[in-house]
Amino acid sequence: MITDDRKFSVYKGLQRPIMFKGLKGSYIYYAFALALSSMVIAFLVTVISSILTGTFVMAVVVFGGIIGMALYQRKFGLYRKRVSRGVFVIHSIFNTN
Repeated sequence: MITDDRKFSVYKGLQRPIMFKGLKGSYIYYAFALALSSMVIAFLVTVISSILTGTFVMAVVVFGGIIGMALYQRKFGLYRKRVSRGVFVIHSIFNTN
């Protein structure tokens, strides 16, 4: 009789959302879009004005966006959920008499 004693490790993180540097799920794409747009804005400001002004604008846009994303992620989480406030009465469909 041949026995197969091989053990396979199972990756248990498959059901978890994607995370990168504290950003979860779709916020990673928002961070990428923020970085790309800040570079484009900084380029345009640099062409119009000076390199120092362009660098300052890029820093303001990036840090403002990072802080905004962090606050938004903290408030709404990974998934936006509707929060209903009030008193809800749920009637039983079964007779308990």
